[in-house]
Amino acid sequence: MKIRRNALCPCGSSKRFKYCCGKLDNQAQKLTVSEAMEIADHFRQNGQLANAEAIYRQILQIQPDWIQAYHQLGKTLFLQNQVAEAINYHQQALQLQPNLVIAHQELGDIFRIQGQLEVAKTYFQRVLELDPTDTGTRIKLATLRPVIMGLPQDILAFRRQFEAQLDTLLTSHLHLNYPERETGVTNFYLAYHGLNDKILQIKLAQLYEQVCPSLLYVAPHCQGKSIPIESRKIKIGFVSRFFKNHTIAKVMGGILANLSREQFEIYVFFLPQFMDESAVFIQQQADYFEMLPLVLATARQQIADKQLDILFYPDIGMESFTYF
Repeated sequence: MKIRRNALCPCGSSKRFKYCCGKLDNQAQKLTVSEAMEIADHFRQNGQLANAEAIYRQILQIQPDWIQAYHQLGKTLFLQNQVAEAINYHQQALQLQPNLVIAHQELGDIFRIQGQLEVAKTYFQRVLELDPTDTGTRIKLATLRPVIMGLPQDILAFRRQFEAQLDTLLTSHLHLNYPERETGVTNFYLAYHGLNDKILQIKLAQLYEQVCPSLLYVAPHCQGKSIPIESRKIKIGFVSRFFKNHTIAKVMGGILANLSREQFEIYVFFLPQFMDESAVFIQQQADYFEMLPLVLATARQQIADKQLDILFYPDIGMESFTYF
């Protein structure tokens, strides 16, 4: 395979390939399928979704039975809101390998997000049949619920069941390495019940702390004395997956536009997404803009390196990556 000369270089330099690694050796453009997969995965994790999609499609043209390309293309398409096509590629992966756990997981997640809970439940149950030790899927099944529930007694019954499942999970000695990949579940929709969620929110947070202690990370500059802000601008950061055509962007756009540039130095962090008009407007309001990779530890370190005074979450709990 060949890397397109005008594509961004996979080394992460932000330069075009022809002006970076492509200058070193023309032979470097010729890749095996495995090497091409690594480059496509790099693009996907760093938010360059169109480049990743193009390479995955090239791989499948050359080698139509490459299962991981179907699966990763499905993930990439879903990140671009191409839901039906994403489902199709995950299902093609399962046609080639019916017991591919990761494809069952991804399809369960897609149908959960789309509100098709019974379909999602079927895929999650299949995951646990194939891998009974899958902690993330156990948490997903415990938290599976409609966005809007009907009768008050149904809401109360769900909450009792949910708390009992959390209590069971808290005593099960479970472990997660990558919570953003393995579970990706928050308690955001409990607020729709109109009840006191404190106990349930605490128990879910305790569960995540227990199964993944690295979530208790504190940035190094927050552990010691900071530079007095009287002598400089306040460094404030905003991080969200919804800096796009979404209510969060509409609310935050005006706030960012009207923050005093004399008092504040503004940092904006996006997660990989299509840069629509709202996203571009948000980006233009920032002194510093960065697209975070979909790797929690790396994204966390990139934010910590900015040594912010304030990190503001406009939508904490609405989605899992920024929650973690």
